[in-house]
Amino acid sequence: MSSFCVVENLSLWNFLFRVAPFLVQKRIQKLLVVDATPFVFWAAPVLGRMAGVSVSRFRFRSIDIKDEEGLLLRLRIPNKDLHDVFKIVSQDPSFQKICDFKEKDGRWATFLSKSIGSFDPHETQTFFRAMMILQAARWQARKESGAKAFVFLNQRPWGETLAAYGKQQEVGVLFLPSAGLGDKNRLAYGYLRSFFQHFLYWRWILKFRRKTSIQNRKKTGFKLAVEHSGYFNLDRADLYSDFFFWQVSAIKGDDIVGV
Repeated sequence: MSSFCVVENLSLWNFLFRVAPFLVQKRIQKLLVVDATPFVFWAAPVLGRMAGVSVSRFRFRSIDIKDEEGLLLRLRIPNKDLHDVFKIVSQDPSFQKICDFKEKDGRWATFLSKSIGSFDPHETQTFFRAMMILQAARWQARKESGAKAFVFLNQRPWGETLAAYGKQQEVGVLFLPSAGLGDKNRLAYGYLRSFFQHFLYWRWILKFRRKTSIQNRKKTGFKLAVEHSGYFNLDRADLYSDFFFWQVSAIKGDDIVGV
């Protein structure tokens, strides 16, 4: 039986150290990517060819994904599947503990319930998105005559519930690490990345602007624009002058422009 793998959000680090080893171990030669940066979409197929893996974007239309009864899954999931998943999550001890954190405020449990049941297509960490990807993988498996599907999802709370849901759909579910490095090195890695992205960048910008400013100053110099009404009277100290400040200033006459 042939197999393929779907990745929800692929980074270069996850591809090299998480996804590619899994593909080699399972001898999977097809990888479908839902979302990634333009650079990863370019680099992953090149690296995949070295490992004998075909990497491409996972393209599908939600209007095409239907269950065995012909019902659109983008309608079935929010109206049925999400309710079933929420019943399982609401019985989890960790969910109960979070609800007990503000047991006197009923809105807290309502907020949690709506967060889990959200089906906004623009949100990337919802159960609805994960379940749609799992159903899309199952739909792709049926198109390929019963191929075995594996899906790498982003980390989410109560991920084991999603894994159980995927098992019901005959889809293997795995989770990508939340960061490329381990917990011990994540903080140091963040500081290092921040240093290169911010400090060095702004240092170069300021140096470039200072160098450009000095060059422009040497070429053109600065001019002082003075709005006037025609009252010069520079030789009459007893009369008003629009340029009164110049009489006791070290500014050169060539550096003043009357407007």
